[in-house]
Amino acid sequence: MIKPWREPSLRTEREAAEQAEREAATQRRKAEQDAQIKAQEARAVAAERKAAVRAARVGDARQKDVFYVVTGTDRVTGKPGVKFGITNGDGEIRLSRHARDGYNTRHRLFTGLPEGVAREAEKGMLARLKEAGHRPLHGREYYPQTAFGLILDSLDGDLTPAAASVDREVKALTG
Repeated sequence: MIKPWREPSLRTEREAAEQAEREAATQRRKAEQDAQIKAQEARAVAAERKAAVRAARVGDARQKDVFYVVTGTDRVTGKPGVKFGITNGDGEIRLSRHARDGYNTRHRLFTGLPEGVAREAEKGMLARLKEAGHRPLHGREYYPQTAFGLILDSLDGDLTPAAASVDREVKALTG
């Protein structure tokens, strides 16, 4: 026997609507949970990437094995100055940056220094200059031209024996 079609009762309609609403709420909660999980995973991946980059930088941080002395017109003060510092490799990248800042004549380039020697020479030079009464034009390693003689004399005596190569050629730099 075939049952005749009946219109759904209000109760049945209400129950169906409530069921649909519950299912929709469950789907929304599940979607929110999935989104939270994906966001957590993305943050974890980003943190791992950041840690890997940081570790690569630390692992790639080459020792400072170059000491240089350059002169020029200081762009900050407009006065003639001398700049010394340390870097690694052949030093050319750092020197070109200084050339753009007005320090465009290289006077000394000590390369191939043993580990720690360049840093100690830099600290020693800062102490000598302070002891001699020289004050920086600005920063830590930018001094007036009057400090030039002391800087070259000190470095030639201290670093020449330790360096694999010493270039005393006065050379114009380009930035």
